[in-house]
Amino acid sequence: MTGTGRLFERAPIGMALHDAELRYTRVNDALARMSGLAPEEMLGRTLTELHGDGAREAEEHMRTVQRTGRPIAAMEVTGTLRGRPDDVRRWILTCFALGDGGLGVVVGDVTERRRTESWLTRQHARNALLATAARELEVAAGVQVLAQRVAELAVPSLADWAQVELIRDDGVLERLGTAMIDGRPGRRDAVMEVPLNARGKVLGRMLLGASQGDRLGEDEQVTARMLGEHAALALDGAQLAARQTRVATELQAGLLPPMLPSVPGLELAARYRAAGPGSDVGGDFYDAFASDGDWVLVIGDVAGKGPAAAAITGLARHTLRAAARYEPDPADALAALNDAMLQQLAGQRHCTAALVRVHVADDGVRADVRCAGHPPALVLHPGGAVDHVGRPGHPLGILETPTFRDDTALLSPGDVIVLYTDGVTEAGGGDGGLGEDGLADVVRQADGLAPAALLGRIEAAVGERGSVRDDIALLAARVR
Repeated sequence: MTGTGRLFERAPIGMALHDAELRYTRVNDALARMSGLAPEEMLGRTLTELHGDGAREAEEHMRTVQRTGRPIAAMEVTGTLRGRPDDVRRWILTCFALGDGGLGVVVGDVTERRRTESWLTRQHARNALLATAARELEVAAGVQVLAQRVAELAVPSLADWAQVELIRDDGVLERLGTAMIDGRPGRRDAVMEVPLNARGKVLGRMLLGASQGDRLGEDEQVTARMLGEHAALALDGAQLAARQTRVATELQAGLLPPMLPSVPGLELAARYRAAGPGSDVGGDFYDAFASDGDWVLVIGDVAGKGPAAAAITGLARHTLRAAARYEPDPADALAALNDAMLQQLAGQRHCTAALVRVHVADDGVRADVRCAGHPPALVLHPGGAVDHVGRPGHPLGILETPTFRDDTALLSPGDVIVLYTDGVTEAGGGDGGLGEDGLADVVRQADGLAPAALLGRIEAAVGERGSVRDDIALLAARVR
């Protein structure tokens, strides 16, 4: 056997010669193994005779080479072997013309390489999808937004359509997220249900559908289940946050008066705005109530947030309401709250407050102001003049005998007294904060406005500072 013959027989890739009718005239062992046949079974027969219709693509390329004389190099073709219709193979085909009308063919089987590449591609796509899910499925987005985003992530990377359904409190499944290719529902020949479970409970399910069964193959199903795990954790967190926000909102509402009283001779307005997430109960509060023929206006700020601050806020409001009914001097009412806080909290918590006792008479209105570590009240006079009323005093809950200093304002028709918490003056922080002078300017520019509109101006000025680091509470009363 010549060197060329030995090369032909021992080459690790498939090699063959064909006559003008595309029948095998010579086949090496490597090609025979690829074909699943013995060399003698192949000689004298064509590709389609051996492998059926799956070989027609390769024969068409071979005839093109015969017709044009131009070789084909490294063309990839796909087909199956006779008796193995489910085994789809991929070959790299190089074909060149011989002088007698025949062809020379070199074949390499790249099936396993392509399968590995396809697996790696799917793995990369899976990892990219799950990384996107981990990045974008944020609890803060809320249940509705999260459900919709989960459906969008699944289409078209996993399925042709997807929907996310969660179990309501009444046990009924509610569809919250839907996504489809091109916005069309399409056929639903293949459907996969992915349970959404978190912390040992069933939240709902994700449904994935495809128009063809192989669209939801094993890899897609594995990825879908992993996406479902990510989604369930995020949705569970969002549901928990929503419940906490709902409870906090109800608790916060319970710490403020449901409505302001109707006071003869005075027009009242109040505003409250939380700075933190909905689940954080703030410590700012306000109140207005009658006391022995007079009216009491209160505003306060408990240190901290959350349930502990809420408990102190409730203690402060109700203690001041009770004490002011039998203590005509505002300082004595504040002292009663100080005693209650020391007794129950042992100096571990403190709060500030401003208490105004308003006496309405035919000859005018007198406002006795006491401040316990709290900013003074502002009094806006018709024409734009602004006074500060309320002298510094000690915060509540720290000292056994705090000092509260007297201050009084005589109010005339049109005068407005404004109480506020330090979240207003500290809005913006640092040198960019509103500050007491800035607040006084805002109040001055609101001359002539009703109390509700005046407080709206203050709230807008706070919002313009951008950074609201603390809750704000506002209470205003105008002499009619």
